[in-house]
Formats: sequence, C-alpha cells, structure tokens
Amino acid sequence: MEDYIVRIQSAAEGNPVYFGTGIVVSDHEVLTARHVVSGESHVLVTENGSIPLSVQNETDAAVLLHADRRLPFRSADIFSVHEILNAQSDWTSDGYITSEQAPHSVSGHGIVKQEPAPIDWNHTLSNIESGHTKNYEGLSGAPVFSRNRIVGILQVQETNSSGALGLRMLSVEVFRELLPSSSLRRSEYEELIYEKSAVFSERHIEENKRSRKYIPDIFVENGPYKERLRYFADPVLFLKKALCECHGLDFTRINQAAEIYELPLINQQALPCSIAPEQMEKVSAGLSDFLSAASAILDNYDGLIRSQKLCWEDHYDFWDKINHSLKYMLKDMAENIRYTNLQFLLLTQPAGQGKTNFLCDFTENFLLKKRYCVWYFNAYEFYEPPANILRQKLSLEGQYDISYAKQVLERRWRESKRPVIVVIDGLNENISLPGFEQALIGFLQECEALPFVKVIMSTRDELLEERFGRMIAGQKPERFLHVKLDTHDERFKRRIFAGYLRFFNIDIRPNTLRNRTYQQLTGDVLLLRFFCEVHQGARQLYMYDIYKYAVFEQYCAKKAEDYRKMDPTIDADSLFRRLLDRICEYMVENKTYFHVPMEIFDIQQQKLIRGLLENDVVLKGEDVVEHGLLKEQAVVISFTFDEFRDYCLTNYILRNSKDEKTFFGFWDMMVDETQTVLEGVEKYAFYLARTQNGGALLPIIKKLPEYDELYWAFIWDIEDKYVTEEDVLLWKNELLREGEYTGIIIQHLLWRDDCDYFPTANIQLIFEVLDEFLKDLNRYNRLINRIFGIPRKDQWGTVIPRTQTPIPFDQFVKSLGKRASNSQWSQLHRESFRLSIYLYDIGPWDAQEAWNRLYGASPEVAVHLLREMNTHARSLIQGNVYDILISLEKRDDDYDLQILSLREENTFGKELPKSCFSIAQLFLDEDDE
Repeated sequence: MEDYIVRIQSAAEGNPVYFGTGIVVSDHEVLTARHVVSGESHVLVTENGSIPLSVQNETDAAVLLHADRRLPFRSADIFSVHEILNAQSDWTSDGYITSEQAPHSVSGHGIVKQEPAPIDWNHTLSNIESGHTKNYEGLSGAPVFSRNRIVGILQVQETNSSGALGLRMLSVEVFRELLPSSSLRRSEYEELIYEKSAVFSERHIEENKRSRKYIPDIFVENGPYKERLRYFADPVLFLKKALCECHGLDFTRINQAAEIYELPLINQQALPCSIAPEQMEKVSAGLSDFLSAASAILDNYDGLIRSQKLCWEDHYDFWDKINHSLKYMLKDMAENIRYTNLQFLLLTQPAGQGKTNFLCDFTENFLLKKRYCVWYFNAYEFYEPPANILRQKLSLEGQYDISYAKQVLERRWRESKRPVIVVIDGLNENISLPGFEQALIGFLQECEALPFVKVIMSTRDELLEERFGRMIAGQKPERFLHVKLDTHDERFKRRIFAGYLRFFNIDIRPNTLRNRTYQQLTGDVLLLRFFCEVHQGARQLYMYDIYKYAVFEQYCAKKAEDYRKMDPTIDADSLFRRLLDRICEYMVENKTYFHVPMEIFDIQQQKLIRGLLENDVVLKGEDVVEHGLLKEQAVVISFTFDEFRDYCLTNYILRNSKDEKTFFGFWDMMVDETQTVLEGVEKYAFYLARTQNGGALLPIIKKLPEYDELYWAFIWDIEDKYVTEEDVLLWKNELLREGEYTGIIIQHLLWRDDCDYFPTANIQLIFEVLDEFLKDLNRYNRLINRIFGIPRKDQWGTVIPRTQTPIPFDQFVKSLGKRASNSQWSQLHRESFRLSIYLYDIGPWDAQEAWNRLYGASPEVAVHLLREMNTHARSLIQGNVYDILISLEKRDDDYDLQILSLREENTFGKELPKSCFSIAQLFLDEDDE
C-alpha cells in the first residue's frame, strides 16, 4: 500500500467512534471523506502514536485536515480530473477496514457515472473482482486508482438490487479545490505520450543535425510561413494575438473620410477581446468576416479614387486619409486566420533549398519548447503505412487501447484546442514503401476522423503532380492547403550565407567577396552546401570566384573519406566512385539523365545509396508512376544537383572514351539531340582540358568545331594558375582590335583588380591596352565610351536601351566611392582607382567624389596612386591626375604637402594659366566669357 494512505480516527467524548482512510496531500494536510470526521476531535494514527488533526477546509462530501507538525509521509501527487471514466475502466482502492483498521484492497472493472448524482457520491464502482467483504466500513476516504491516477475517493457502500454489496465513489473534480495544485496531474497516458513524442522527435531532429540535413545556425525566417504555422499549431493562442492586433488598428482617419463621402465605416469594436477554446470556431469565423469586409471596403475606396469621380482637391484629401498599406496588412491577417481551421499542410520547394531546416527549426524551437505533442518523421523511414505507425504511436506501441487514446486526446483537444502535430518531412525521399501515395491518402483519411490531429508534410516541387497528384486532388480545400515556400529574397540570401559560413567555420579574407560569387552561392543553396563542406574550417579564404569543378572534385574525395570512416572494412572511395560511374553509365546508355532504377545496382551499392539518400544531398529518391494501360511504380534515383550530375557525366565519358572517335561520337550525339546535359558537359570537358588533363585532352578538345565558342564562354571559370601567357596575348589582341569579346574581357579583368591574387591575368592588361589606344585619342574615346559610357535616360529617368554599356562609369565610380571608406578594401583593390584616372573625363564629378573619399580614409593609397600616374607619358592622363589633385579636400596634415608637391611636379599643370584651379574651372571660365 502507498505510504501516503493513512488511518484516520474521529472521537466523541474521548472515544474513537468513526474510522476511515485518509490521503496525505502535503507536508501538513490530509484528505478524507466528510463523514469520517463526524466526531469532536480527529487524529492520524501511526505506528508510533497519533497526530492531532483539525479541519482546514471542507465541502459537503470531502474534508481537508491540517496537522500542526510535519507529517512523516510522502504526499500523493497523482490526483487527476483528466482520466476517462467509463464502463471499460479498471479500478482499485486501498485503505483500512473495520474498527481494527486492517489494510484492505479491492478492485474491479467499470466506473459508471451517476446522473443525477447524490450529494456525497457521483460514480458507481462496478464489477468487484477481488477484495470482496461483507462490510467495507473504514474504507471511506480511500483513494480510487484508475490507470495509475487517483480519480476519486470511496464514499458509500450500498447493496444493489441483486443483494450484492457495492461501492460508490466521489470523483476528484468535485473536491479539487481542496487539493494543493502540486497534487493534481494530467492522466498518465497524456504525460507519457507528450514525453515519448518529445524524445522521439528530438532523436530524429538530432539525426538530421548529424547528417547536416538540419543546420540550426543557418535557419532563416521564411517570410510569413513560420508565423502561419504557429496559427496552424496553436489556433486559440494566435487568434488571441490576432484579436489584439485588430483592436490596436486605428481606422479613425479612414472613417472620417468615409463619413464625408457617405461610405461604409470600419468598426472592430464588435470583435471580442479574448477567446476561450470552445469559442475557437465562432471567433475565427467572425474575425475572418471582419477582415474580409474591411479589405473589401478599402478596395472600394481604391476604386473610387481610380475612377476619378472626385475633384482633384477632394481626391488628394481623400488620398491623404487612406492608409494604403493597411489593406495589405488586413489581407495578411486574414491569411493567418485561415490557417487556424486547416488540418493538413503540404509544404513544397525545390531540392536542397531549406525545407528540412524550416521544419526542424519549427519543431525544435516552437513545438517542442512550447511542449506540444509532436511526432516528427523523416519520410524515408516509413516501411509500413503511416496510418499504422500513427496508431502505434498514439497507443504507445500497444501499451494503451487505441480507442482509449483517442478519447483522451479528443477531450484534451476540446479543452484546449491544442492538437497533436504530425510532421512528415521529405515525402519524395520514401523509396521503401510500395504505393506510398495511396498509403498517404489512407493516412489522411484516417486523420480526418481525428479532429485533434494536424499534419504538416513537405516534399520537393519536382514531380509533385506525378507522385502526389491524386493525394492533393482528393483533399477538401477547407482542410488542406498546398504551400509553395518562396524564400530567395535578399534577406534570405544574406542570412543563409552567413549561417552556412558560421556553421562550417569558414573565415573569408576581408574585402575579397565578389558580388558575382555571392549571387552564385546564394542563388543555389545546394552549391553553397557543397562549397562549405569542401572548405570547412578554412581560414582567410579568398572569395573572388567559385571554381565548381574543383569544388565537386574535393566534395567527392571528402564523401568517400566520410564513408570510409563509417565502415573501414570497405574500399569506400572505390565504392563511391563506382556507384557514380554506374549511375552515369545508365544515363549515357539510355540517354536519360534522371530516374535511374534501383534494381540496376548491386546490394552493396544499394546500401550506399540508402545512406546517401538519408544523410546527404548528392542523390534524391523518387517513386515514379508510369501511365498507360498498366500503372506500375518503380523506385528510382536522380542527382539532386544538376551541375554535379554534369561533372560526374563528364568524368565518366572521358574515362570511358577509348579514343578520339568514341569521344567525338558521343559529343556529336549530344549536340545533334541538344541534350539537357550538353552545356554542363561542354563546360567541364573544357575545364579538364585546360587544367590537370591539358596535355592529353586539350589537343582533342581544340579539334571541336565549337572550340572558340567554348573558349570565350568558359575560360573565365579557370583558376589564374591555369591561365597562360598565350591566353593573355589572345585577350590583348582581341582588345586591340576591338573584337566582339572586348566587353566580356574587360569585365573579367576588372574583377581581377587584386594583382597579388591574380598575378597572371589581371586589370593591368586593361592599362596596357588603354596606353596603346592613347596614341590615337579618337580611338581611345571610342573604346572607353563603348565600354564605360554613361547611358542616356528619357524624361522619366529610364535608361534608353540602345545607349546601355557593359560597365557604366557612373555606377563603377560610385561603387568605388561607397567602398572607399574601407581602407583595407581600398588597399586591396587600389588598381580600380587607377582605372578611374583613365576614365576620368567620362564623369569628372563622380570621380572627384570617389577620390575625395579615398583621400579621406586612405590617404597613403591615394597619394601612392597619384604619384605613380603623375608621370604618365600621355598628357591626357597627366591632366586627369592634375584635376583630381586640385579637387582633393584638405586634411591639414603632411599628406596635403605631398599633394601640393605632386601638383607642382605635374607637367600638365605647369602649362595651365595660374588663375585656373582645375580643368573643369577652365571650361567654366571659357563659358562665362
């Protein structure tokens, strides 16, 4: 017997006359039936004597007794008002019977509610199975247990119509106000399912962290989606938030305008200020109606303004009173409210763009932290129908009857409107369960009958209709919503880029991150993932460019090493590369570059594939339905990243081409059929020919009729160490003859303004060419205006397309000015400022502003460049330098003396009239005359 169950005696005229059982509920408090303490004084009987008790609080049927000294018993803390009590409930009761107060236990099956109930009991304990006795006197006040919770106390013994002696119980809900809050608990089932679901979900999230499918450091708030999922998961709490926001909106000015023009008013005062769970549906509907009506009114206002029925004066007065951002806010709020009534969400997004990160973060940092009952599944783990797995989880692997579990959870849902959340991530990754879509349809149908269950699923956008079209089409729109996650705004890019670098502990060398590199990496999260895995732990990493072939080469080596560590008994490197070759072999032979069937692989390869599907981003698994007279399903795989596929195909083709004829045969087939992999294979074949395999491969590639086209398209993706003097001479000649590639050559050389990092081909080639062109000023001006000219604009400020140039000087020099305050950047990229001297006449004022900023932040850089250019052989350049020297604002330090000295040394300046302070001033003076 539990040690908190104690003997209670009540005395009259000094003699014990009433005997009962009590339950210790705190250090100084005991609960028992009211009629047990009918005497004048009361005691708790122990083996060592008795402890006086006094009445502290009471109801008509129960009493709380107080002891002045601390009771030598532990307290019962398992009282519950949340247990399901019905004819199927097993029960037991332990206490003391007769005046001897001997220990006794009784048990049975069935707890039946009495309606209407007498004052001192409200349930009948049915079907006594053990502990029969002719008299249960003394058990009054004894706890009644059901499913390891105290659900009531014994009150009455009565004989039924058959003459059998039975027991009556008073449930906890009747006397709960007598109990300390610490003694009240949810049902054991509820506590266990929350505990076990949390452990289950946390384990799966940790698995995703280990495999790096979930990287917490790179989570980004995905637009409005996270907020809407909160409305979906906790409708009552977030409806309260929405009500508060609505009451906080100020429609005063809008309603003032409406009264003047006899238009409808917007009034939120009829909305409630709060909400109880049982009011959820009603409040949600009312709030939706208000938001829709308010949005419609504002839309009508816009129509009135656009119709120009108002005079101009009224029009502007009306326009001034309307807050046009408000209607968008109202529509966003209405969309949030819509989520409260949904039961199923399907989130889709392209491969590798953050779905798992989003769901893991939402589960870990909202659902689990707020103690929701959430079951997080990776879909690839389903080897049996999800409906079966859900029943197993709800019954706690058969520990509880499923019908009982549903009753408990449905009652909890009615009380709180907090659902059980099922998260299924990566539906597309399941390749183990035949007929997976049909299994999902059955799962959703079963969940539809369970109002307390809400489901969030995710899958890739690709092949959505083929794989899950029937599932989507069969759902009711008021319960199901397909959400396409769109996250690639600039804020997303900045945060995900910073998050990846932080997680992979990559340190970028300051001022080397090119915008082109940044856009490449943030434009495709898969490429960013590959890049960061390869460079994990790198310090002072230059980020001028991304050399994809090198990244993929290092990635493969790293993956092979990772798998070797996982299983040292196998030749992981060989196995991994053989697997990639086998995939490529199938693609080449079948002229299809996705949907490779699993059955073509041996057992060892299939094991590795499953590991890659579960723990990596190289491959994706799919379940393709073939349509026709027969519908058959087949498990297939594809590369997740098309560029990585093209890299693998190029390697395979080159390794397996026996001679030039074989290679050219495949090449011609690709070109003739314009295959999807053509551009990728061309690029990587060119890269290999120009890098480590140049000796054997380059002569073959050069024989291709499109080699020149390939050269000018892909030479810019080659690391500087592979650029040859022959290349530099070719580029120089192209520039000197003002060929069709002039613009692209100058663009790429301009990006190579860090001459220490790019020692072979850099911006200095532009200076060499410009120095040649300076020999003919007409030709020089034609070139710089063709490439750097400032485009003309129409009267509305829109650039006239035919005047657009590849590198407009105004944008170029303004960018220099913005960065000039960063002295480290200016030092690293000082050669771009040198170029601005050559181009000065295109936009003198913008150039002067950039140089003043440079002089203010990095005077040593400015003086060094101006000193070098001050002795240039051409007077035009000397004149540009002199103009810049004249325009520099004083610093009142030694650098001003150096600038003054340079002005005096400038040959062009010596030829100017003494009264002219700048070339620009000279022209102004001439105009004045």
